[in-house]
Amino acid sequence: MEEMRLAAMAHYANMSDKKQKEAMKFFNSIEKSGDGAVSTKEFLDFIRKKGFEIELPQNVFKLLDENNNGTLSFEECVTFFYMIKYKKFAFCKGCGIYLSGIRFVCVKCYKADKEKTYDLCCSCYRNKNHSHAHTKFLDNDALHRQKRAKLGKTLNVAFKVLGATATIHGLML
Repeated sequence: MEEMRLAAMAHYANMSDKKQKEAMKFFNSIEKSGDGAVSTKEFLDFIRKKGFEIELPQNVFKLLDENNNGTLSFEECVTFFYMIKYKKFAFCKGCGIYLSGIRFVCVKCYKADKEKTYDLCCSCYRNKNHSHAHTKFLDNDALHRQKRAKLGKTLNVAFKVLGATATIHGLML
């Protein structure tokens, strides 16, 4: 989660004033007691009120609570804001840890819906610590490289077709 926190704070530092105010408004929409920190109750009330359909693990509050003081500071809420805004919710379906780097993704689930994937940490994938109907997994980097390679082949074919068409019609590209 530390990598996500660093990315969220780097993003926040480079936001426009308008977007920073949006992040502050987000924090204030969760923090209701006026004490400057978000309690577990405030967090859960917010999750229920907003009707989050994101599959959040039960320990998401604890993962966000960097200093383990039982509340979320503004910076810790900015991390949550960033995760929501950029759909950065990847948790291992085997053990529940937050996945920030390399993870294994079910190829069939990814192709069906890129927003609702079945992700595993390297350890759970290696040790088969999961129960899933599909068997083909790739690590997220290989999956994205494969996707880019297919797109490149498609573009090459399109350029060849357009080039041939342009030649037939006496046009130059």
